[in-house]
Amino acid sequence: MLARAFDRPAFRTPFQQESNLPAFLQAVEDTIRVLSTGIWQTREGVEIHRLPSLHHIRDPSVRSALEATVRELDHLRRRYKTLLSTGAIRPCGCGDPSCPTFMLTDAAAREMDRARDRVLTAFRKPYPSFSVTLE
Repeated sequence: MLARAFDRPAFRTPFQQESNLPAFLQAVEDTIRVLSTGIWQTREGVEIHRLPSLHHIRDPSVRSALEATVRELDHLRRRYKTLLSTGAIRPCGCGDPSCPTFMLTDAAAREMDRARDRVLTAFRKPYPSFSVTLE
């Protein structure tokens, strides 16, 4: 059930092909929220479903793996913000905060893809049949 939170373009699309940076960041933050609180919401805040949160998972190995997944998601979010602040990822400059056009270095794209792969690998540890992969 928790795997549904990862079945979205933000976790499948190579970063070089990402089409909406604000939506990418929101997807990462939403996934952290789902795992941490169990509350799955639309971007507008409408509740979609309630899932077990980290605190409801009784199996210590599963809970530990999910905690590691949340840490990797947080690392992904922090790397994105750092790369944005250093200019390795930068908006086109039109001033529209939701503009899908952006530039990035090849190194930034590789780093974001590696960080995202670590998220998926961490989640796959307790759920080996989890099939979301970077395409």
